[in-house]
Amino acid sequence: MARGAKRSVIRRTAAAAIAALLVFGTGVARAESGTFNLHLNLGMALTAPTAVGGVGNVGFDWQLLPPFALDITLGGGYLDSVPSGIGAPRGGGTFNVAAGVRVRFLDNRQGYLNDPGGDRWGNLYLVPRLGYLLTAGGDLATSLFTVDAELGYEFSVARPMQIGVFVKPGVAFGSTVLGYFLTGVELSFEFVDAPVWDSDGDGLSNERELLHYHTSAYRADSDGGGVPDGTEVARGTDPLNPADDPTHIIHTLPLPPPMDPDMDKDGVANADDACPGTPAGTPVDAHGCAVLDPQLVVEGVGFDSNSTEMEAGSEAALARLVALLDDNLSARIEIGGYTDNRGGRHHNQKLSRARAQVVADWLVAHGIDAARLEVKGYGASHPKVPNDSPEHRAENRRIELKRLP
Repeated sequence: MARGAKRSVIRRTAAAAIAALLVFGTGVARAESGTFNLHLNLGMALTAPTAVGGVGNVGFDWQLLPPFALDITLGGGYLDSVPSGIGAPRGGGTFNVAAGVRVRFLDNRQGYLNDPGGDRWGNLYLVPRLGYLLTAGGDLATSLFTVDAELGYEFSVARPMQIGVFVKPGVAFGSTVLGYFLTGVELSFEFVDAPVWDSDGDGLSNERELLHYHTSAYRADSDGGGVPDGTEVARGTDPLNPADDPTHIIHTLPLPPPMDPDMDKDGVANADDACPGTPAGTPVDAHGCAVLDPQLVVEGVGFDSNSTEMEAGSEAALARLVALLDDNLSARIEIGGYTDNRGGRHHNQKLSRARAQVVADWLVAHGIDAARLEVKGYGASHPKVPNDSPEHRAENRRIELKRLP
């Protein structure tokens, strides 16, 4: 390759890296694969002039400025000429080392496939590299400088592992010039986790907002209806439609017959009732206001196994809880989450707290002051009933309230 052509290749590579920085350097979530990752590649190689072989590489990347990471790789393989036979050049082993910048264009931050709420999606990446290739033994022995670009996609399999496929075209130059093409599979292992980018603090990652929900990653309430995007997604309403954003449920009863002395049927006459409209069947005090017990299980609020999604019908129970808290405006409440006994202790503690946070977010979105609420996760401790059947385990996946001093 002529010297001018070599300089042209290097200039084009540098220009591509700068363009990627300008296009993808802002508003993209950090890689699901973490800040420090180990990569194992196995594949086949084709070169021109014609040779084939197998290659394997081990490398790592260190994410300095998301979505960019310093990438270093080394490995080796075996190349042989095609066709082989009498008089054909003999093949030999290869060794290569290269460094470059790994750019993750699409980073999924919902968790690995085996995480609560996780999925199989991973990241699409591109790695332009400069390196050195040494072929030893046989008639193909030489040493060359290399310029290549690896493009691949990794799927999340099980924390902390991803698996993907890649292609890597390149050119090697020195005493001779040859083109090459590699393809194969890549295994990646996360060693240092990376935090989620949530620029507006609404509980949804930037990546999920931009690519899945099409909401704003920099405005917590994209439709301006008064409810944060994350809360809308959790309760199943449209974060782009302000019409379904009531910030408070007004609990009313059908109009009673004329002259009804106790309209809400709580046993306290209308004239003495400080809390008219208390839902039927609610225990009340002498002033007609709902009684908040020191500790109670929120009946009707449940969660599927290993999930933070509330079961159908849970919102009706939470609406009754809003009425109860409205009748006790001076009360501060601990919202405690509990799981069944399946899963590890640390996992269950995180899961139970996440469930309690879902309930707290729902209450705040419906008019309860966040300063009145504290959130705790207790995991599988203090089961309500023995975890000896599916029905009992479902009963232990619960939310409990505790009145704070």
